[in-house]
Amino acid sequence: MEAFTLQNELENYPIGNSYVYENVHDLIVAQPSVRSASNVLIYLINWPYGFGSALSVHAQNAIYLRKMNSDLTVLPHFSQNSKHFKYHQQGYHNSFFLYFDLQIPLRKANEYKIYFAKSTPLESVDTLDTTVIPPIRKPSNAALIDLMRHNFRVRDCFRPQELHRSDIGIHIRGAAQKKAHHPDYLATSIDERLKRLANHVSATKVFVMSDVQAYINKAKEYFNDITFLSDIMRVANDSHDSIPELTNVGFKLGSDILRECYVMSECDQIYVSESNIPFIISLINPNVKMFGF
Repeated sequence: MEAFTLQNELENYPIGNSYVYENVHDLIVAQPSVRSASNVLIYLINWPYGFGSALSVHAQNAIYLRKMNSDLTVLPHFSQNSKHFKYHQQGYHNSFFLYFDLQIPLRKANEYKIYFAKSTPLESVDTLDTTVIPPIRKPSNAALIDLMRHNFRVRDCFRPQELHRSDIGIHIRGAAQKKAHHPDYLATSIDERLKRLANHVSATKVFVMSDVQAYINKAKEYFNDITFLSDIMRVANDSHDSIPELTNVGFKLGSDILRECYVMSECDQIYVSESNIPFIISLINPNVKMFGF
């Protein structure tokens, strides 16, 4: 793992004995000064689900808070692993800045009143609409992307050096994930989708992103020149019945996602389906030519 270099002590600030509010609404009720103060920093504890989902829910909360008080400083705090969120690295107080560089200036810690609240979906701000591909086509999605890109940048270390740009990139999500979130997708098999895509596009080099090795092998049946990151943690096979469990927890798991997304972002055009992956790719390159398949 790359050495963690701090721009500011606030990038690895500990919760310590600080009280953690259940959501931003509880924080505002208990600390009404946050509505107008200019010296408040709010850390939002990660939404305990997928990497992209945690990012989009953070952006949703940050938009809400910044609309209330544009002087607020709002930072993610990736510090709570769960059954579905496994990207916090043990040994760090806040793993978010292992993945992202800060794009905005910060004061010293002793110049802020610091509060912690859990990041939860809000009714007053639109959640990420994963049915829109590319996500930036929808204004509410674009607002989430713009907020994240203004404040943070995916670290350059996730750009793989060993791969040349591919003509197209394909993201193949596991069937169990699709069954849980977008069951209609499974009405057409991965085989049929890959066959249709191979007949539709003309490509000499294809990058495949997937956490299932069997899907990378399947893509080889339809495209002649397949590239993929060989050191990504993957399950061998997929099942419609249960979401495969990746046993590793921490930076490796999160960096695998960002490394694959970085390659996708540099392809001439990419083919994706409904998930949070198109959102993550858009944080790296919002202008990539992105299509649903």
